[in-house]
Amino acid sequence: MKPITALLLGLAACGAAQAQDARTCISGTATLSTALGAQVPPGGTLFVYLREKGRDRGSPTAVISIKAPTYPQGFMVCGRDQMVTGAPAKALSGNYRLYARHSVSGAPMKDEGYLGTSDGAAGKGVKAGERVQVEISRPLAK
Repeated sequence: MKPITALLLGLAACGAAQAQDARTCISGTATLSTALGAQVPPGGTLFVYLREKGRDRGSPTAVISIKAPTYPQGFMVCGRDQMVTGAPAKALSGNYRLYARHSVSGAPMKDEGYLGTSDGAAGKGVKAGERVQVEISRPLAK
């Protein structure tokens, strides 16, 4: 499958409602590095999450999960995906580091699987309305 076709199919999987929010969301494509491609078994879950730039600990600002991802996998993280419980969704604002973690077990809190990060093209973080390419290339401890 050609990369652009896979990207379009992945974004279609994000849902029509999210596609309308593209200017207030961070979207993109997660790929597996060539070295990891053969090591990652099918199935699992892709977690894509945001943390404010410069903040490496604590709960993520927003997170989505995609079960049984097919790489390259399109994604879209929006304000409604924020981790603040009981509060109305707010638009994403500020600069974020984006994390893409493929969990073989599908467990959100377990340090296993494979990770990729992006600080945006200029290294200053990603903002709402931007498209991000992130390569998952680093195995995590099991």
